Amino acid sequence: MNDGGMPNQRPLEVGDSCYFEGVHYYQERHGNFGNGWGASVIYIGKNEKGEQLYIGFDFDTAVTEDQINQALIDLYLMPPRINVTEEILKRFRRLRI
Repeated sequence: MNDGGMPNQRPLEVGDSCYFEGVHYYQERHGNFGNGWGASVIYIGKNEKGEQLYIGFDFDTAVTEDQINQALIDLYLMPPRINVTEEILKRFRRLRI
């Protein structure tokens, strides 16, 4: 997030939408596949520990900023998918004699 504040002290009101950017080199590793580019979420308040909580389509339950960032790192670290177009072309070229 680039709008200021520190984790768990972001200047947010309940219902504000936020975007957490994923790992900068995600596209170089995964191309246009996957949803590790970032996470669009909505701020819903704080938990009993005082941590800000968010909900979004990528998460089954309310999550903290640390959990969002870890999920984006985990998506980046997943094995890269093959480039489907290149794989099809390779197979086609093998068939041509």
